Amino acid sequence: MTADRLTALREFEASIVDGNWPWHISPANTGISGENVREMYHAHSGSLDAAKALHDAVLPGWWFAIQPTGANVDSLVPHDGSLSMAANDNPARAWLLAIIRALIWQEENRHE
Repeated sequence: MTADRLTALREFEASIVDGNWPWHISPANTGISGENVREMYHAHSGSLDAAKALHDAVLPGWWFAIQPTGANVDSLVPHDGSLSMAANDNPARAWLLAIIRALIWQEENRHE
């Protein structure tokens, strides 16, 4: 399951970087479901409120910083290497990318 989720998250990230909503990928394959998929779509469309709701749901306890052309998210564990950054002309989309990259980092560093 971890490899499938990691693959889906990476494909999702690549599609968002290209500026497209990844219709060909089931967001549920990313391990994100229900209301959070809706928040992903709205964040992709530019909603900072949706990006915040998604952040709170999938990265509880992580901090975030939003600038006009980018976003950062990081865990509260110092020096764990989890800093995730993204740039985009759309701050909500940048935040969505940073969230997806943080989820990729979590999946890559999962200790099973």
